[in-house]
Amino acid sequence: MSLISTSEFSEWYGNTQLDLDTLSATIDAGQEAIENFIGYPIEAVDYTEYLYSSYGLSQLDLKKKPINSVSSIIVNDSTLDLSSEKMILKDQFVILPNLSFNDSNYEIQISYNAGYASADIPNLIIITLYEITGLMVNNSKGHIGKKSRTAINGGSTEYLEITFDKYLKKLNRYKVI
Repeated sequence: MSLISTSEFSEWYGNTQLDLDTLSATIDAGQEAIENFIGYPIEAVDYTEYLYSSYGLSQLDLKKKPINSVSSIIVNDSTLDLSSEKMILKDQFVILPNLSFNDSNYEIQISYNAGYASADIPNLIIITLYEITGLMVNNSKGHIGKKSRTAINGGSTEYLEITFDKYLKKLNRYKVI
């Protein structure tokens, strides 16, 4: 689901005459660029990951964030009793202070929910989506990522290479490293 609607973008952009199907696809493309950059879907989703050995640590480093809840942890075919296990959820880490993985022979299956509830999506992510979508709408003639010079009636036209890097860079703190 798109984080912003076509009507919200049109109002922000100041043009309500945009083609809604194209605009919807453009918003989705902007959101996809953000999700590819940070490395996970923005909205909360359920996941199951398989980890092999944690080298003596009492924390599990997962591939998505922020972790909202953990529904199960299975270590070498034994399910941990999560009701009695103290657990700290921080960014993409599940910290189990009372448990230590002492050697490298652990197979861990963890089921969890990570991402943001709609009301909790950071404003910086939303604003970045508006900016990237606006950039794509402004350059909708296919000139994004191209640099060329074309002679037109004796003159030339130059299309600058446009990337999203400067917009995405400010989202570094949301990336999973």
